[in-house]
Amino acid sequence: MLGMCGARLMRAGALAAPFWTFGAALLAFWRLNRPDILRSGLYANAELVIYTFPYLVVPMAFGLGAPTIILDTVFKVFRGTTLIYSAGLDPLVPQQTRAFALHDAATLKKATLTAAILVALPTAALSVLLLIDGDRLFALLLGHAATVPRQAVVVLVVLLFANMAQNVASCLLLHTGFFREIARVAAFLLAAMVAMTAAVLAAGLDINGFLVGYTAVYIAGAALYLVYLVRRPFSIAALPAA
Repeated sequence: MLGMCGARLMRAGALAAPFWTFGAALLAFWRLNRPDILRSGLYANAELVIYTFPYLVVPMAFGLGAPTIILDTVFKVFRGTTLIYSAGLDPLVPQQTRAFALHDAATLKKATLTAAILVALPTAALSVLLLIDGDRLFALLLGHAATVPRQAVVVLVVLLFANMAQNVASCLLLHTGFFREIARVAAFLLAAMVAMTAAVLAAGLDINGFLVGYTAVYIAGAALYLVYLVRRPFSIAALPAA
């Protein structure tokens, strides 16, 4: 289907296919955009490691039984909310990028606040459900396979709000081209995750201790994203347009 669409565009003259100069064009693109390519690549790879890191550590350190089941259940809820965040953040991106390009700080902040409210409402609703009836919800999901501790439920609620703040900030930073900043935060998170895991293992903590440490690192990353949000797109948009 993609090939058919490309063929139609080429017949209409809207798309060119200079196969004989493709290598040179690709090399020129790499030379021109190498710093941003490397930064966005670092961000993407660090995000991949951060997402999968706990699934490697927990089975090796705490076993394949209840700890792994608890981690998987908590992370399914935690990461699943990212889909909800995309639904709330994506519609505001055009308004945010337009306001940033026009140095309209008021509109940029208003659009970002609207996006934050759109994702905060389902986050708050889910958090209330988890705090009020989380035990019964997880018992329904897991049966007799494992019991999610109350501490893990509280940690999950904190993770949800940290993840919400991080998504609001990283979405705007990404779409306004601040690849250097998001690469820095990703590198920090990766290093902090490794250091936190080493500290948890050295202290002999259990899966709850690991989840608390993971949450602390995630909160620090979300705080860095928010700092860059204020110091980069918000501050630059407030400057007079050239």
